[in-house]
Amino acid sequence: MKKFVALAAASVLAFGAAASASELSDWAVAEYETANGTGLIPYSVASVSMSGSITRQQLCETVMNLYRALGGDYIETGDSPFYDTDNRAVSEAFAAGIVKGRTETEFVPDEAVTRQEAARIIIKAVEAAGCDAHITVAELEGLCGFTDFGDSQQWASTDLAKAVKYKLMSGVSDTELKPEAPITREQAVAVINRAVDTFSENQINYRQPEILNVYDGMSFDGKLALEWSAADNVESYVVMVKDSDGECVKAVTAKKNSIDIDPSELEFNKNYFVIIGAKIDEYTTVFSEPIEVFYGADNSALVEIDSSLTDKYARVFPDGVPFAEEADAAYNMTTVSFPVWKMKASGEKYSSTMSLTVNRNLADEVAQIFNEIYNSPEQFPIKNVGGYCWRSTPLGGVSQHSYGTCIDINFDENYYCYASNGKAITGSFWKPGENPYSITQNGSVVKAFAKYGWKWGGNAWTTLRDYMHFTYLGN
Repeated sequence: MKKFVALAAASVLAFGAAASASELSDWAVAEYETANGTGLIPYSVASVSMSGSITRQQLCETVMNLYRALGGDYIETGDSPFYDTDNRAVSEAFAAGIVKGRTETEFVPDEAVTRQEAARIIIKAVEAAGCDAHITVAELEGLCGFTDFGDSQQWASTDLAKAVKYKLMSGVSDTELKPEAPITREQAVAVINRAVDTFSENQINYRQPEILNVYDGMSFDGKLALEWSAADNVESYVVMVKDSDGECVKAVTAKKNSIDIDPSELEFNKNYFVIIGAKIDEYTTVFSEPIEVFYGADNSALVEIDSSLTDKYARVFPDGVPFAEEADAAYNMTTVSFPVWKMKASGEKYSSTMSLTVNRNLADEVAQIFNEIYNSPEQFPIKNVGGYCWRSTPLGGVSQHSYGTCIDINFDENYYCYASNGKAITGSFWKPGENPYSITQNGSVVKAFAKYGWKWGGNAWTTLRDYMHFTYLGN
């Protein structure tokens, strides 16, 4: 349920909103969110209206993200063969045989892409990455049910048929494909997202940044100070301000995960959307959900909260604001006891009890989680647990153990490490199925926490693995 709270002496209205509340069609929201988590959406697409037609250059940038997501080999490129663009993704797509120029020297990067052209380019990217996208003559003939399939150009018809066969594309109606109609950015993102889902064997998921300090009752004067969760191994952030038409009117690069937005550069009495982009590398940027901003000339504002993270903040912090001092945090903690299974050196399990200090607003839930773990047929043995502790993380920054919203189980046997090489940060190893204290991905412990909305560090992030760690707030 959305909540409205008046702000004092403020000139900005900010509220959490799902992507659909800004510019996406309802059907496209889930596709966009999945594609964003996979790192498929380039800045050039995210910074403009998703309902507008995608351009040839924008599609190249998106399909090269698809190509990499499918495990395509590195592409060596030299100078651009086209006089009208030196875009690297265009050069890569051309070198891989995914796209062609309109002539030998002209690419026409800003030209809108048709549905049949998009199908051809996307299928070519799938095949260039080494995936098999075949179609039989019978399957091709089966598309005659679309009355306008014959309107597609000969150079595109087979690839358009493949896109339909693999359910990357569907008709605009039961009988029409409209092959020569422009394809919108949200449609292109959806097709590419489906291609990853269909052809990828090892899909990567990135943790998107989440704006942290928008909460019920917040008050600010003048500039809007924003803070967001730090992404793993991020190169930089870009803060976009988009107008109600979805066009970017302001973009600021930030090296740290906070920035001040000066509303005086915006127009009075207009709605805007603020989005944080975390640049993972030169190709991949992952975007936050938008926060809507209304710049009013009457120096008054409201806040509307409608995001799961904000609801969680409101639940665990007295004013929806993270604790700034250890004394404040300690005051809001409590200790819970619960039954556990322990294990002797012989392997025999026996019933015991343990205690844990957590955020008092989560205490009953935590006790229920551990009761469900105890009552599971797995009888998972627990050697040690850790909850509230006012401290920093091993990699710097504030640990959310400081808020009593994280729990660690069996520290040594469920280590915290780098995903790329398994190098330990804390703990010694993780050997599920071999060591009885190691937490299994589909076991009772992960399932019990997930049931109540907690994430597991074993699969929540891309560059790090924290197999001991369960987090209510996601960090």
